[in-house]
Amino acid sequence: MSISECVDRAAEQLSQTARMADVPEPIVEAARDVHEEVLALTKSASAKMEESLSAVAAPIEKALDAEITPTSKTPPQVSEKPAQAASLEELAPVTPVRTTKIYKPKGSPKAASVTLPEMPDHPVQTSVQTTAQPPVQAEPDAMEGRPKVLKKPRADKADDLKLIKGVGPKLAKWLNTMGVFHFDQVAGWTAKEVAWMDENLEGVKGRVSRDDWVAQARALATLEKDAQAG
Repeated sequence: MSISECVDRAAEQLSQTARMADVPEPIVEAARDVHEEVLALTKSASAKMEESLSAVAAPIEKALDAEITPTSKTPPQVSEKPAQAASLEELAPVTPVRTTKIYKPKGSPKAASVTLPEMPDHPVQTSVQTTAQPPVQAEPDAMEGRPKVLKKPRADKADDLKLIKGVGPKLAKWLNTMGVFHFDQVAGWTAKEVAWMDENLEGVKGRVSRDDWVAQARALATLEKDAQAG
């Protein structure tokens, strides 16, 4: 069933429904006009679709016909007589080679003998120039500059390092783990040892020099010494 037939059938069913429903005549007429316009548009679209399909199918059919139709009806002729092989003389002509006899007169002088100098028994020394390699610089020791530490506190009693500004419970425990237990240890650190501690201090690098632990430890060590003397 084509598209126009479907449209006609739908319009007929619509008219029957309108008559059965007692629809006013003007509405029915308007529906018929719409039906005519839709039908005209449908026929126009169908015609354009057929033209498009024809335009697409034409080159395809032409190409198929060209592949099926043989290009030449006359089979190629094959020579019954085999080609004669060319002779060796025709392929590569041979040029005669002339030979010449060498004449040697009688009484010709003999070849002179040559005496070679004797080689020394010791091997010959040869000088070999070698490129001087630059000296290898040793990597810096990771422990260089580390302060002197103790295995355990003196008299089994460590100083309260938390009295130093910037040293909390965690840092005090870390210093004890490193072997630092007393104020006089921190007070005796050199600039190189302070730099090592600044670099290796966990989480707060640079605090040793920033808070001047050495000066604080000297003051605390003096107070502790005075308290013990009094």
